[in-house]
Amino acid sequence: MTVSPSAITRPCRPGEDTFHRVLSNDAARAPAATQYISGTVGSTKVFVIDDASEYGKGIADGVADTLVARSSTVTPCSRSRPTSPRPSPR
Repeated sequence: MTVSPSAITRPCRPGEDTFHRVLSNDAARAPAATQYISGTVGSTKVFVIDDASEYGKGIADGVADTLVARSSTVTPCSRSRPTSPRPSPR
C-alpha cells in the first residue's frame, strides 16, 4: 500500500495494489494558502486565476474569499480553460 499527499505517475510500488491519496479539502487548504500569500510572501494585492474546473474553482474561490476577509485587494477570479487537455489519471 502507498499513501501520498499528491498524485504521482506510478502510485503503487512493485507488488502493491492499493493506493491512497490523502488531501485536505478546500476549506482547509484555502486558509493555508492565504496565510502563505499574505503572511509569508506579504502580498496585499492578489490576482486569482483558475482553470475553470471543479477542482480549481473551489480552491480559487476559497483563497479569494479568505484574502478579502484579511483586507487584501483581490482582482476577481479569471476562469480560463487550459489549451491542452490534462492527462487522465492512470
